[in-house]
Amino acid sequence: MFNSYQPNDRAYKRTELTDAEIQGMAPSIFAPEPITGVSKQYTFLPTSRIVEAMRMAGWAAMKVEEQQVRLESHRGFQTHVVRFQRRSTVAQVGEFATEIALVNSHDRSSTYQLHGGLFRFVCSNGLLVSDSVLERVSIRHSRNSLELVIAASLRMSEALGRVAENVAAFRSRILSPAEMDRFAEAAVRMRWPVADAIPIGSEVALAPRRAEDVGTDLWNVLNRVQENVLRGGLRDVHRRNHHGKLFRRTTSLRSIDESIRINRSLWELAENVREGGNSSVAE
Repeated sequence: MFNSYQPNDRAYKRTELTDAEIQGMAPSIFAPEPITGVSKQYTFLPTSRIVEAMRMAGWAAMKVEEQQVRLESHRGFQTHVVRFQRRSTVAQVGEFATEIALVNSHDRSSTYQLHGGLFRFVCSNGLLVSDSVLERVSIRHSRNSLELVIAASLRMSEALGRVAENVAAFRSRILSPAEMDRFAEAAVRMRWPVADAIPIGSEVALAPRRAEDVGTDLWNVLNRVQENVLRGGLRDVHRRNHHGKLFRRTTSLRSIDESIRINRSLWELAENVREGGNSSVAE
């Protein structure tokens, strides 16, 4: 019924990434200069400096990734994400850990952004929360960017307890079959907005990949749907394209910007459902 699942030591015993590990996974974090053509108002501060300062402020870099590039000229400067956890909590093992995700680029495509989120150990999955829980911070590339990012991260750290409160509220909200279907349908449309190009239906989007995710509470439904929509690897034998052929298996979402958008929208959707609203999100 479920995919085979073996506890992953890396997931359950997370360790802080070293500079060498970070550079190996996302070289753009260590860009020595910005992309050619930035304006005079653009102050270059490599993300590696932010990582160093965050460490000194008590944060541990736990996961990094960078955007795939279409233009070779953007390689080494593209959007990247560093997910931080308070170093004092790294050794703790539970269902999830609260985090801050830092988004940046050196090709003018992104400001410094800080998002509140959490990491779920059982599936090594990361969620990002909506602004109603933890307001997103966006900081321009300027001379005092470093100080502003660190100050913002410490303010967000104090508010991360709200994330755990929301998880508890999601657990207490039991969904009816109709509510689960509407939730899954709304989530699928976030990923595939063109109606006749949606490769999976709500039943597949709701399918649990492991025993830990079985349940009808909002927290379990959110996690199942988020993983199925973003990670891919699924095929719905009941859905066909406009040529009458089965859709191919879904693929994992590679766009960092789209992943952030869908993650935050899913959390917003869950909050709306918890409060008794319809399973829909504002456009």
